[in-house]
Amino acid sequence: RERRRGPSGFSAPTEDQDPAARAKVALALKEEGNRFFQAQRYTEAIQSFTKGIEKDASSHVLFSNRSGAYCAVGNYPKALQDGMMAVSLKPDWAKGYSRVGAANHGLNNLGAAREAYEKVLELEPNNAQGKDGLEMVMREIKNVEQRQEALKDAMESKDDFQLKQAKEKGNAAFMAQDFEKAVYYFGKGLKIDQYNEVFWSNRSAAYCSLKEYEKALEDAEQAIALKPGWAKAYTRKAAALHGLQRYEESIEAYKKGLEIDPNSVQLQKALETVQNEFKKAPKRQKTPERE
Repeated sequence: RERRRGPSGFSAPTEDQDPAARAKVALALKEEGNRFFQAQRYTEAIQSFTKGIEKDASSHVLFSNRSGAYCAVGNYPKALQDGMMAVSLKPDWAKGYSRVGAANHGLNNLGAAREAYEKVLELEPNNAQGKDGLEMVMREIKNVEQRQEALKDAMESKDDFQLKQAKEKGNAAFMAQDFEKAVYYFGKGLKIDQYNEVFWSNRSAAYCSLKEYEKALEDAEQAIALKPGWAKAYTRKAAALHGLQRYEESIEAYKKGLEIDPNSVQLQKALETVQNEFKKAPKRQKTPERE
């Protein structure tokens, strides 16, 4: 477009180059957008606010209003962008934080929404929009926390029940000398609670009964790591080492168990048995080489 020339011969600024003229057009577009918004014609409102921003990108009100329109059509990411822009242009304006709160609420960013509404009330303690928004968000946060707590309780109850079943079925299988099934159920329990030393100990005993001594030893070591002061775990370790004919290590494990529980008749008898076998064992078996 040709620039107009003034009386002195200098070119006069065009409408696009005149800040005052641009601001006037932006204001008219803002009012147009507001009318569309009031008529719930949100897409047209967005278009008007966008044209207004093109004329005056420093208007926090235009970004705020477009944020509200984006919220109205459910475009919360863009609503948040515009709300943040409004806040950056005018950090002490409560309404900008209100837009940020509403957009974050729509995105289910409840913590961020709460912070934004709290900022609204910090700037304007009696702001009705801020109070209502914060109340809604806090109610939802409370509901989420209650659901999470209920879910946690349900999961814990479910896990406790399954652990109890696994232990009972494993013990029953062991008593019936169905050691493979016992291994299965104790393993099932460990999938739920890998820090349960009883399941490691019980599965070690089942592996020992199946003569799978290496696996029995691994499980016994796990039980000891979880509960070093538990004599029974050393009994499991000693039994596995006995099965592997690692007599000296087995004797050492039994002695360690007796340090913890000196009155255990089971440990005393088992130690005596291993010591006797060790004495009778051929020399080559006394300290077998480990691969």
